[in-house]
This record gives sequence, C-alpha cells and structure tokens, in this order.
Amino acid sequence: MTQRQITAWMRDNAEERLEAAASAMTREIMSGINAMTYSASFGEVQQESPYFRWTWEPTAKHCADCTERNNKVGTAAEMVAKGMPATGTTKCHHNCRCRLVPITREEYDAGTKIL
Repeated sequence: MTQRQITAWMRDNAEERLEAAASAMTREIMSGINAMTYSASFGEVQQESPYFRWTWEPTAKHCADCTERNNKVGTAAEMVAKGMPATGTTKCHHNCRCRLVPITREEYDAGTKIL
C-alpha cells in the first residue's frame, strides 16, 4: 500500500468508528431522557392505580421483549423490576412505543403476570 492509500484507509476507518460512537451516544442519551420522562409520569399514574397492563402501539414495529410483554399485567414494582417501556430495558431501547395502562385489582388478578 502507498502512503496515500494508508492515509485514506485510516481516514475512512476513523469516520466509521466516529459515526458508530456518535450513534451509540445518541441512543444512550435518548434512553436516559425517556427514562426520566417516563419515571416522572409513572409516579403520578401510580397514585391512580398500583396495577398495570403492558400495552403496545398497534401500528408500531415491536421487538421480541415487547412482543413477550404485551398484554401482561403487574404491580408498579413488578413493572419496574421487569423494565419500563422506552427506558432502554427492551431490545428496541428508546424506540419503544409501548406504555403501561392502569388497571383494576380484578383485571390484575385475572391477567397473565409479567414476572
């Protein structure tokens, strides 16, 4: 290889690594923002009901984690332990479009548990 070819290869390789690093940092930042936002609103919703159903957006693409969790029920503590939607705890990370919907004790008792 010539010096020019080596320099071009190093530049291309560095650009690819920088793009990958920037993409990874963006994902982490978005996950953190979503986690903070979701945690704040989740705290308010817990006052309405301590029981929840994992529900996905029907028109969105879903990862294997969300597919497995869809329609499962749990207490607030169980949902936190399993991982909250859009907080980076699912394979779809911050792209998660799922949500936790408050339910009654009867719906919780009759439902399939998340844990």
